[in-house]
Amino acid sequence: MASVVAITAAILVALILFAWVRTPHWFARPLRRLPLQNLGLHVVGDDVRLVEDWSHAISQGVAARLNRPRGRWLARCEMAAPKWRPQVLEGAAFGCGALRMLGGRQWRELPREILRTRPQFGQAAYFGFGLWGAWRFGRNFEDFLKVVQCYDPWWRFVCLDGYGFKFGLFDYPGDHRSLSHLHAIPGYYRRAAFQGVGRAFYFAYLSDRRGLIETISDFAPQHDGDLIEGAAFASAYYQPDRPRRALNFVRAMPFEWRANAHLGITLGFRARATADADYFEACIIDLPRMHAAAIHHAVALAGEMEEQIRREHRTASYGLWREKLTQRMQHERLWDPAYVDAETRSGGEGAVR
Repeated sequence: MASVVAITAAILVALILFAWVRTPHWFARPLRRLPLQNLGLHVVGDDVRLVEDWSHAISQGVAARLNRPRGRWLARCEMAAPKWRPQVLEGAAFGCGALRMLGGRQWRELPREILRTRPQFGQAAYFGFGLWGAWRFGRNFEDFLKVVQCYDPWWRFVCLDGYGFKFGLFDYPGDHRSLSHLHAIPGYYRRAAFQGVGRAFYFAYLSDRRGLIETISDFAPQHDGDLIEGAAFASAYYQPDRPRRALNFVRAMPFEWRANAHLGITLGFRARATADADYFEACIIDLPRMHAAAIHHAVALAGEMEEQIRREHRTASYGLWREKLTQRMQHERLWDPAYVDAETRSGGEGAVR
């Protein structure tokens, strides 16, 4: 009888351990190499490799965090190529969320594990946690908002960016009603979520710029600007080694969206410069001098204004920063040099190319 009990107990322990180890991987499965044909993405040619590399980088981070919960998972993440290192850290933050759910520890500690020693990856850490939150809480954004209230007033909005990204990339192509709950999110959190949707739309229409513009135009007129900001951010953030593509993306935007597009690429370039300044400089070194100067000026201005806004406004500063930065860049016509080799003096409305 004792042997039967011992065997039963051993089996139960084994099952519990198996569930502990494998359950986060089941949640993370959608982030492995994406089945593009099933998601319905408008991606062809070399762009297919970009999306596959992105999803692979995310899955690497998830695996690193889940397989080394008490080990050198951060060092493992930093072994990734500089281009994809922020995405690996996004995956690691996703993994942090999965482990915390299983372990019952406080959400307050997330994603501070990364920030304690790698503050340059703040953007990636909070975005990755928001991505996890979309899977954890689904359309129940009220509970997710309760979780992010304990975070820095600045970074909590980036969590909503990741939250919106999940629904925009994994749900919307198959069900156009999947984003309806985002309209009920209160305040600037709603705008941040739609900025994440814009990021997702950039991937969804990576090889179809006209389709992207048409989709955004028809989607939610009150959030056109947020969607364009997110898409422009993605053009600079996910392909730092192809800065000309980001500049061409902005040039192709309708004139009335340009201020939003300028903000998006500014923040995308800044996120990459913050994550790895040396790699970022190597990526833009071959640009025309006036284009590189505009990028440097925009990145520096974003940093200066962040410090100022954070110092003067302890709460609700994230949205104010984006608004003030947009106004400042418009006033200084900061991005005008980017159009010198793309438009005639009488042009300027932008064209899809």
